[in-house]
Amino acid sequence: MLPIFYIGKRSFFDITRTGVFWVILGLTMIVSFGLLYTGWKKSHEGPFAESGQYHQEEFGADESFETIAMINPRAVLLYFTYGSLIGFANLLAVFVMMGLLSRDIDLRRIDMLIARPVSRTQIYIGKLLAGWASIILYLVLATLWCGLVSIVSGMGYQEDLTNAVLKGIIAPCLVGTVVYMISLYTRSVVAGVIGMVILGSSNNPGMVMIKMIGLTLLKVKTAIWMLYKMLPPMNVIGQNATNEILSGLWKMFVSTMYEDLYPIRDDGIYTEMWQVYAYLAVILVIGWISFAKREFN
Repeated sequence: MLPIFYIGKRSFFDITRTGVFWVILGLTMIVSFGLLYTGWKKSHEGPFAESGQYHQEEFGADESFETIAMINPRAVLLYFTYGSLIGFANLLAVFVMMGLLSRDIDLRRIDMLIARPVSRTQIYIGKLLAGWASIILYLVLATLWCGLVSIVSGMGYQEDLTNAVLKGIIAPCLVGTVVYMISLYTRSVVAGVIGMVILGSSNNPGMVMIKMIGLTLLKVKTAIWMLYKMLPPMNVIGQNATNEILSGLWKMFVSTMYEDLYPIRDDGIYTEMWQVYAYLAVILVIGWISFAKREFN
């Protein structure tokens, strides 16, 4: 355990000393301040400013964006704040994980690590845990900042946002693990580019676009099924996390897309949280086997 700790600690401090970590954290603070402070202040100028809860029975079945925004601006602001926190965390995960091992391989420093009295498994786990720890640190700092801003703005501490982040924290860890595994097969920059493509393809607009192109243009349903199975189940995490804020928002955003093109279970899309953990376990095993069996020249 000690080698894992020392490898992880060194990698963790290397990550937190980079400008990327603090720039992304700074951008997150700016965006969340705009949403939770400026957005909350402006929401009090609307006709439903005094409404603090979402009473759907008073407004029928209308779940349009405008209606929800007026009835419950708090939920909309929290929804987008959660999206910005996890979105920037996903971006950080790509930048952090793409160089944890591949940079050592590219610069031929991996031979020095392997030559020490540590196993490849300890190296693999130590660096992976360092990446996860940096992502968690980012989300802890960002969430504390959001709590402070929401209190100062007059909105009050929002436990729903904290709970949503706690549920959604697996999203950047999953994305980072995928990039970490890919970096074993290619250079860090290429791994980062592939990670960004995967990240864009696994969100709702990306999955709708894949189905639109696959069915309308190429007419390859089996290929779409396989591609959905290969992509990380980010949709499941997002839906599970945002239920803490307002489940109707998720349904509303889905309904604004092409309803017949939105991915469903029959298309191969993941729908349960246990599938998220199973997917993560598979990626971890593939990465560990790849690193353990690879020959370095």
